[in-house]
Amino acid sequence: MSIIPLVAGRLISVIFIVAKHSFFTKESSEIKLRLILENLGSVFVKLGQILAMRLDLLPQKYALALWDLFDSESPIPNEEMFFIFKKETGREIKDIFEEIEEKPLAVASFGQVYKARLKGEKVVIKILKPGVETYIRADMIVLKFLALILDSFGLLRAITVKEIIRQLENWLKEELNYRIEARNAEIIYEHALRKHRLADVVVPKIYPEYAAKRVLVQEFIEGYPANKLLLALEKNPEKTRKILIEKHINLAKIADDFLVDLMRQYFIDGFFHADPHPANLMILPHSKIGYVDFGIVGRPEHGRIPLLKFIKAAAEQDFESGAKNFCDFGYQVLAPDIEILIERNERYFLIYNKIFEFIAKKLLSDIKYLLEEWYLNSGNPALSPAKRSSAVVFFKIIREAEKYKIKLPLEAIAFFRALAIIDMVCIKLNNNFSMPEAIKLFFARHNIREIEKIVEEHFEEKEELIAVDYAKSAEETEEIRLKEKEKYYILREKFQNLVAFLIEKYPELREEIKGLM
Repeated sequence: MSIIPLVAGRLISVIFIVAKHSFFTKESSEIKLRLILENLGSVFVKLGQILAMRLDLLPQKYALALWDLFDSESPIPNEEMFFIFKKETGREIKDIFEEIEEKPLAVASFGQVYKARLKGEKVVIKILKPGVETYIRADMIVLKFLALILDSFGLLRAITVKEIIRQLENWLKEELNYRIEARNAEIIYEHALRKHRLADVVVPKIYPEYAAKRVLVQEFIEGYPANKLLLALEKNPEKTRKILIEKHINLAKIADDFLVDLMRQYFIDGFFHADPHPANLMILPHSKIGYVDFGIVGRPEHGRIPLLKFIKAAAEQDFESGAKNFCDFGYQVLAPDIEILIERNERYFLIYNKIFEFIAKKLLSDIKYLLEEWYLNSGNPALSPAKRSSAVVFFKIIREAEKYKIKLPLEAIAFFRALAIIDMVCIKLNNNFSMPEAIKLFFARHNIREIEKIVEEHFEEKEELIAVDYAKSAEETEEIRLKEKEKYYILREKFQNLVAFLIEKYPELREEIKGLM
């Protein structure tokens, strides 16, 4: 199949859908953007999910509107999907499974899911749609063409659209390979059920013998997707609440457990489900929680203890300590650079400390009122879910931090996005849900000293691996020495630019570091 007609068709679709919503949809501009991306589907939904995490690019109202984009498509005929299964596994689907439900359990842009029975056990079969790679290639060509136009006008500050497209391509490589999703699911399964032995957290077991690039078979979870349960509560509350009682489902406990478990994944395991929209969150009998769809996960690369301490301090209304820890976390991105500079000149250490102290004080006055408002609003059933949601507060705090060149790493923004989505789900599940109280529950279950110890052990293991890699390449000592020298000059310039920016914007800081310059 030639890709040119596909590209032309998609470009026409983009123009038509953008025009339709721009001129004929009576919604706010941010909702129009969301509808455009959802209508275009496929790659455009994933692009929206990335843009939602780029708080440095989009105004707050646009980024918020994209935080929970929903991906839904029309089903592909079963014979086409089952042919893909045979092509990937070398076997007819009916020869492996005792029974398969004809109607797909779920349909998304890239894949289709079926309920089946394997050796007496209920399972789900996830199959990548035929030709999806070609359609994605066409969408990427369209996006790259649009990126050229946008970049030529310089519409985005501090970054090019091409950089966002590169990030999208990397994300899609993982989503389009079900072997990677199988590995992600197995890691989360191992953490929840083997390492922590969590009786109330359910992660589907993977059948690795049937895992292929375009096929995934996993255990079927007997429960209710959060989106369907919330819809049932809205349409038929009396009947739904009766079922919940029969199934021993306590929605208040469920809500607390979802938030506590996300924090466990991020802070303790260092590997978390980064796409917890309501269709991926499962509610099971006896008040258990579960997850599906592990195509998008997050792996914290930077030390996460300061962020953990920030969240703890905020929940306990210790806003001064919270501001310091948030500042510490944000500047961790600079920490490796500072260490290299300090090795050459200790003066950088003194300047860095002065800057850190100055900005921590500034940040405290900037975010204290935001944290106070968040604490008072969260858990107040008299307010609307939108006013109680943590999403707006998280956005504002991150925006305030950006004024001081504090840029959170993308995996931290992905965590905040996941936290805000789960917060909104929890508010809808339990009208009395309070994020600060759920955070306190996390610390009641997990001792912060133990978490620090676990994170330190993970860091030491990583450092050992880096040391081994360095030793292997140590033969080229002279080349390494020259590269390090070049790196030092680049980092020095970067740090000097940061200092210049801050003292120009805040003259009082100039006085504090004058004797060190």
